[in-house]
Amino acid sequence: CDWSSDVCSSDLVSSIADNGVGDYTVNLTNAMPDANYDIGVAVGHPLPGAPGAVTSLVNNARGVPTTALYHLYTLQGSFATVDAQYIYSSVRR
Repeated sequence: CDWSSDVCSSDLVSSIADNGVGDYTVNLTNAMPDANYDIGVAVGHPLPGAPGAVTSLVNNARGVPTTALYHLYTLQGSFATVDAQYIYSSVRR
């Protein structure tokens, strides 16, 4: 898979919306019974030419996860949003 908002492999994610630089909405294939689920995220390298390490943040500015989706942000050390080359996310209930 190349960098894009495409889903490369999934049992639970139907699509990922790219809302802007480092801002994503992850849509679940089947709604959870409630919003009490765990979201794990690992972030790869920033896109070529982008400086620094990248980290992630889930659901900060957009509120709590819902039964159908959650929001994911990729950030640099200054907490500015940045696109990452790879984003791995898992959901566990």
